[in-house]
Order: sequence, then structure tokens, then C-alpha cells
Amino acid sequence: MTVLLITMALAFTGLVGNGSGESSEEKVLVIAMSTDVQVMDPAKSSAMYGPPGLIYETLITRDLNGDYADGLAEWWNLNRTDSNHPTFEIKLREGVKFHDGLLFNTAAVKRIINYYAQEDSWVQYEFWAIYGCQNKSGWPDAGIWCKDDYNMVLNLTWADVALEFNLSHLYGSMMGPDALEEDGLGLYGTANGQVVGTGPYMLDEWVPGDHITLVKNPDYDWGFSWYENKGPAKIDKIIYRIIADQTARFAGFEIGAIDVLQQLPPSKLQTYMADPDLTVITGPGQGTYHVEFNCQKDPWSNPTLRKAFCYAVNRAQILDVVWLGVGEEGVNLLSPIEPESRDVPAEYN
Repeated sequence: MTVLLITMALAFTGLVGNGSGESSEEKVLVIAMSTDVQVMDPAKSSAMYGPPGLIYETLITRDLNGDYADGLAEWWNLNRTDSNHPTFEIKLREGVKFHDGLLFNTAAVKRIINYYAQEDSWVQYEFWAIYGCQNKSGWPDAGIWCKDDYNMVLNLTWADVALEFNLSHLYGSMMGPDALEEDGLGLYGTANGQVVGTGPYMLDEWVPGDHITLVKNPDYDWGFSWYENKGPAKIDKIIYRIIADQTARFAGFEIGAIDVLQQLPPSKLQTYMADPDLTVITGPGQGTYHVEFNCQKDPWSNPTLRKAFCYAVNRAQILDVVWLGVGEEGVNLLSPIEPESRDVPAEYN
């Protein structure tokens, strides 16, 4: 049982205009990050945030409302007509290329899934439903049928409803398979290796502990249906500056050296929201804060006690006092933006 659920609103703050001091001929956006990216390879990292989200794209996406939407796949369907042989059918978007020029097609997707399914992959379990992946061989060829360059079928051992979600987040990113093979497991995705995706931005420079610079992909013209801009990005360069000290990040933002701050503490967010010269943009997050019990040990092995604790927690007060109203009360482990999240009120007696 999990209680004390608070769903946070993901918030970031940006100044209007360009505060980076760069030439007006080149549009540059400077974003502050508290920590560096470990590695830009979902198979090797539990922390994928920031730059990878602009370099890589996924087969399925989530739109601004959190609903599943088209990505590198224009269409997909979990087919459960034959309960003994469910399939996941995918129609890929045509005309897409990786940053190194490789054509994005079903053969590339198959190579990427093969890579993710390796035994030492951080995300191998997300593909276990595909026939052949559960043996951890890393080569589930029998489970992936490339009908042609843009239509493919994943043969499943069970109707995995989580597969849609797994293909929609960064841990299902479509990385350049040629670059993966050229660099190998130890080098790809590091500051000294290649980082290749299909996204609107490409990696230009990565100085560990200092900054990561992205430049726009001039050939990008496959923006998804829910994108306002379906062509090349309007900002030429994005610089992620790694600034561990929170006070230094705030100072840099307030003097114009930083354009965007992300995931602010509630107290600072309230201050910035009161400033008419700043723009605060908030949106729903996918994460939750919660308390977990070790149900194998006393006293929490007693379900009645866990229920009593759940009833006793004043979620509304925690949200108001601790988070200053930033977020909303959760009802289960899933964020309210997830379609599967629903409140089933418990009857007190």
C-alpha cells in the first residue's frame, strides 16, 4: 500500500527574450541544470533528462495533455484478436533520417530493440513481452517482423498493455544503430562518443561538469501532428549549463546569464510568479511523491494498520504547507495525467 501521494506540477521559469548575451543573429537559449547527464544511452542510465529529449525521438509520444500521440510511428495497434498470439503493429513515419544520415526504417528499429534487449541493458525488461526477448539473448529476431521498410509487427508472448507506454518515453528512444555499433557499449552516449538521434537538435559539444551544447538539425521536417512547428527549430543553439549550486543558478537567472530555470522549489516559484517581468510556465508531471511500507515486517505487515495510516494522512495539508499548493493530491502510484490513473474512493467504516 502506498499513501501520501502528491503529484508535482513540473515547473520551469524563463525570461522573455535572450538573456545570454549572444549575437542577435544567432538565437541562443541558455538553460541551467543542477547535475550533468550521466550518459545519453537509455540502456545504460537510470537518469535521462534534459538534452536527450531534444536529440532523441520515440515511436510514440505524449502530447501537451499527456495523451498518447504519433511520433516516429504514425500508427500503432495492440492486436489481441488471437489471445494466444497477440501482436503490436506499427506503421513508421517516412522521410526520417538519423543525424548521421542513416534512413530511419523498420530495420533500424529492429536493431535498436535488439540492443535494448541485451542482458546488461537497464531497460531490457520493457521489451520482455516481445517473443524471444525474455531469454535475454539480446537478439529476439523471431519476435520482430519487418513487413517492409515502414511496417512492422512485434510478436508478443502476452498482450502487454505497458508496451505503448514503454515506447513513448525516453527509455524507448530511437538511437542511431550505426553509431551504436561503431562506438560499442563503452563509448556510445558518452562525452567522448557519438550521440545520434532523429530529433530537432544534435549534440555539438559536451564538456562534462560544465556544459552541453546542442545545435538545431537543419534537415528536420518531420514534426509530429501535435507540433506547432513541424520544421527546423527556431532557436539555433541551446546551451545547458551545469550549475550545482542552487543560489548560483538563481543569481545567473536574475542577471540574465541564464534564460531558463527548471523544477524550482515552491518558495522560489511563488517569488517569480509575482514578478511581472518573468514568465512562469507550469505543466502536469508524471512523477509522484509517496510513502512505501515494508509489508514483510511488523508492524506494517498488518493491512489494517496500513489502511489506518492511509486514512490519517492529511494530503491536502501536506500539499498546502510543504509544496505551497504546487501540484495536486494523488490517488495512486500513477500521476493523474495517466489515462490508467483513476480515483477509487475507499469506504471508511
